[in-house]
Order: sequence, then C-alpha cells, then structure tokens
Amino acid sequence: MVKYDSIDLTKFIASIFVVAIHTHPLILINETANYNLIVIARFAVPFFFITSSFFLFKKLENSAQPQSDLKKYLSRIGSLYLSWFVISLPFTIYNRFISPDDNMLTNLFTFIRDTLFSSSFSGSWYLVAMVYSIVLVYFLSKKVSNIWLILLGLLFYIGSVLASSYYGLIENTVVESFILDYEFLFSSWFNGFPASLIYIVIGKIIAEKELKIRKMTNLLHIFTVIGLVLMIIEMNILRHFQIVRANDAFISLIPFSIFLFISILKTKIEIKNAIIYRNLSTIVYFSHFNFLFTYLVFSKVFNIEIVGLTRFFLVLTSSLILAALIIKFEKNKKLKLLKMLY
Repeated sequence: MVKYDSIDLTKFIASIFVVAIHTHPLILINETANYNLIVIARFAVPFFFITSSFFLFKKLENSAQPQSDLKKYLSRIGSLYLSWFVISLPFTIYNRFISPDDNMLTNLFTFIRDTLFSSSFSGSWYLVAMVYSIVLVYFLSKKVSNIWLILLGLLFYIGSVLASSYYGLIENTVVESFILDYEFLFSSWFNGFPASLIYIVIGKIIAEKELKIRKMTNLLHIFTVIGLVLMIIEMNILRHFQIVRANDAFISLIPFSIFLFISILKTKIEIKNAIIYRNLSTIVYFSHFNFLFTYLVFSKVFNIEIVGLTRFFLVLTSSLILAALIIKFEKNKKLKLLKMLY
C-alpha cells in the first residue's frame, strides 16, 4: 500500500505558511524579507488544491461508483464549510455588516456575492473554488482531453495574474474594465474559482500519471529550487516597477507548485499517525483567521502593539492548541461532531 506521509506533513507546513501570509512575521525586521517570505508562502493554497484534486481523482479513477463518491466528497466539503461558517459567524457579522461604511443593502449584496463565488467568512473561498473547479473538471473530462482542461485552466489563471501581480500592465485599458466588471459581479479573480481551476487540473493529471511520475529523475528537486528562485525574481521585478496589486497569483507559481508537489510525492518518509498532520493543517488554516481578528481587536482595545513575529507566534500557537484540543476531544462520543471541523 502506497503511503503519502510526506504530503500530509507538507500540508501541515503549508498551513503554517498561510498563517505567515496573514500575520507578516518579518515586517518589523525587514520589509523586503517579509515580502519575499509572503511570496514563497503563496505555494500553500496551490499545494492544497493539487493535493485535494490528486487524492480525489485517484479515488474516482478506481471507484465503481465515481459519481456517488464525488457527491460524498462535495458533501464533506459542505459540512466543513458550514461548521466553520457557524464558528466564524460573530467575526463575519462584524466584518460584513458592522465595520463597513456602506449601506445595509450594499453589504448584503456583497455578502451574498462572496458567499456564492468567494469568501463569506475568511478563507472560505478555498472551499467554494474547489467545489466549482472539481465539478467542472470532473464533467468536462468526460468530453475533452487533459490538454483542453489545461488550456481552460490557464485562461482563467491569466485573468487572476492580470488582476493581481500584473495589474499595473492593464490599468486604464479595456482589460482592466473587464477585470473590474467581473469582480463586481463575481468577486475576486485571485481568491476564487479562476485561480483554482488550473491546480485542480494539475492534481488530476498527476493522479492519472502517478506511476510514470514516480519513475522520473530526482533532478526534479533541482527544478523545484529553480522554481523557488524564479518566484522571488519575478515578484521582486514586478514590485520594483510598482505593477503589483496583490501577490496572490503570478506566473512562476504554477511550475514551482508542480515541481514541489511531485518532489514531495516522490519523497519516501514514514510518519506514525501522519494523518494527524493533515487534520492539523485544516484546523490551523480555518481557525487562524479568527485568532488573528481577536488579537487585532485586543491590541486596539488595550492599545498594545501585536505585530510581526509576536502576532505570528500568538496566532499560530493559539490555532495549534485549538487543533490539538479538537482532535483529542473528537474521540469522545458526545463530541464526535467536532470531526466536522476537519
């Protein structure tokens, strides 16, 4: 039986990088170092997408009832979404309806739009995007080849890149108007379905070609390092020319994510109860937003500066403690619903 302990461990590490993206650990030490850390950390969500797609399509490929299994998978995502939506509700109400200066009707429209296409609560865009992308890839794959799926994924990703890291190139053009019109109707390009599709396609293809991929040369590790360097170079050039609107999506992130995942896939390590790392990663990802908001409120109320490494370690530690408690107490029959949180 093939084990994927290395992937489970990397998912956990990736969740820590997600915390870094939102807490800016090095901001007080060096702004450029912090920027580069965030750029590197952007591998995390693509890694989540590829991993989820990889395991799902491997299962569907060997399933006697793939459509039934797909429904179960989507149901699980729905349960995960609903669980964290309820937990995050107080923060969501404040951020969506109390804090904004817009009128209630505008806030309601934004909330409904983001619920359907992006994030109703912080981080939920990942689940929404995954549902749309997986369903689309599953049904399109019955009609078209992987090449067409790749082209479609790249087409949407180009929009994400132009809306984020290359935005300066399209300012005051018809392309910018199209990007902004889309965002008005469907929310974010780079925190939504358009940014996820290519990674779901990649995960599917790797699942189908796993045996061949495992036989590939270990020089892929070198390509992973080269990809990392290219990410830093690309995003620093764009930053220098003040083109960047956001650094969520950029060109070199795709090859780096591919090489990284394959390198991890080919890495053979055995970890006792490795699935714990997978569960921890999910809880850390969703819970850290609420802890971040809590500490921001705390710092304002008590006029205490909580930034940089202090904020990072506080949020991460709180998320890890919560995750450990959830995993521990979920074993109690009376608290088995806690399992819905991961």
